[in-house]
Amino acid sequence: ISPGVDGACLGCVFRLMPLQDTNELSMIWQLPPQSENKNSRPTDYVTFLLGHESAGSILAETKARGWATGLYATACTMDGFEDNTACTMLNLTIVLTRQGLHEWVF
Repeated sequence: ISPGVDGACLGCVFRLMPLQDTNELSMIWQLPPQSENKNSRPTDYVTFLLGHESAGSILAETKARGWATGLYATACTMDGFEDNTACTMLNLTIVLTRQGLHEWVF
C-alpha cells in the first residue's frame, strides 16, 4: 500500500519494525493543509494540548504507569515548507520505557 494525499490509506494502521534500537512510539495523522490558518495556527494549539505535562495529561498518565519518560508533539507540512498545499502532518511521539515497550502490542 502506498500512502499518499489521495486518501487511499486513511484509517489504516501500519505496524513497522524499527531498523535501529529505539523505544519510541510515533503516531502520525494527516491533516488538511494549514497554510490558510497561519495567523490562528490551530495546529500549535493541538500540539500544545497533546504535549502538556500537567496532571491528567498523556505524559503524566504514561509516566505514572511506568510506560514513558517523555513525549513530544509536532505539526509540520509534508515537505517541511510552511505553505504546503498538500497536507499537514501531526506527529505525537512517546519515549517509552522497557515496560512501556512491552505494553505496546505488535
